[in-house]
Amino acid sequence: MFSSLSSGVTKGMKSLGLSSDSARAMQREEKAASMSKDDAACYLEWGLTIAEEDELIEQLKKEVEMEAELNEMWDKETLRRFLRARKHDILKAKAMILKTIQWRRENNVDTILDDFEFGEREQFHKHYPEGFFCTDRQGRPVYVQKPGDINCNELWKFTTLERSIKYHITQQERYVRTIAPSAALRCGRGAFQSTVLIDMDGVGVATLTGEVRTIMGKVMSIDQDYYPELMHKALIINAPTSFRIIWSLVKHLLDARTQGKIEVLPTDYKPVLLEHIAPENLMECYGGTNTSRLIDCPGLWNDEDIKAELAEKVKAHQETIDRFFSAHE
Repeated sequence: MFSSLSSGVTKGMKSLGLSSDSARAMQREEKAASMSKDDAACYLEWGLTIAEEDELIEQLKKEVEMEAELNEMWDKETLRRFLRARKHDILKAKAMILKTIQWRRENNVDTILDDFEFGEREQFHKHYPEGFFCTDRQGRPVYVQKPGDINCNELWKFTTLERSIKYHITQQERYVRTIAPSAALRCGRGAFQSTVLIDMDGVGVATLTGEVRTIMGKVMSIDQDYYPELMHKALIINAPTSFRIIWSLVKHLLDARTQGKIEVLPTDYKPVLLEHIAPENLMECYGGTNTSRLIDCPGLWNDEDIKAELAEKVKAHQETIDRFFSAHE
């Protein structure tokens, strides 16, 4: 009876000009309406509830632990990101994690925040402006990048490609260890992803030299392979006409989820930006009221109370791990 009803509904939708994809989307939205906020968000995006996803995470953890030891960084939320990056294919997610563990070991990533000093940071930022700047209206950290201002000719006068890449890794480590967890303390699960604001002012054929493409390519490769599913949405402003034309042609080749993550804002972008980011958290040059410098990484993660609360949670987590290993010695 149910299959007949379902078939009838699908046929009816087709008669109304709705595709099978549209039909499934409508059915999914109806089912999500009765779920909690977190479950509904997960179900609409991934087709399963948080509890169902948690079961897959446990399976993934067991699979990985058959071949490698997982340290404290591999908590449930981190495993969730890697699982989602491979669309819940446990074996593919396992391979991705094992590759990441090897990369982190080879590059001493676990201790990079203590071992690596980037004394040229102030100079670097003048010719490669980027960084985290407060949070959006949902509490997610906002990452700002200005690719049109990247000047490798100036960069290589005082630093190297290798040191620049190491600095980017420290940025990502600081994000996953401090910035994202701090934001999550305030607003919950979604804060582990960031809203990315890309200012394309000045971007053109002349600015995207071979060296600029090299450093940006290496950065994107690291983010994609070893720090997956950290972007909630990308907001692109000051996009040149050529980019808008190319985007209008290629966006239809991307899946709906990827399309939904990228938004090219109109020329008069400030009102739209303010819909995403409150004025007190938005840089003054983009229509906000915050006059802080991008290089100073302003945000709630600098709040002493947040720092103390986060430190307590890290300590409690480590004590739990220590008790576990003591009990199994």
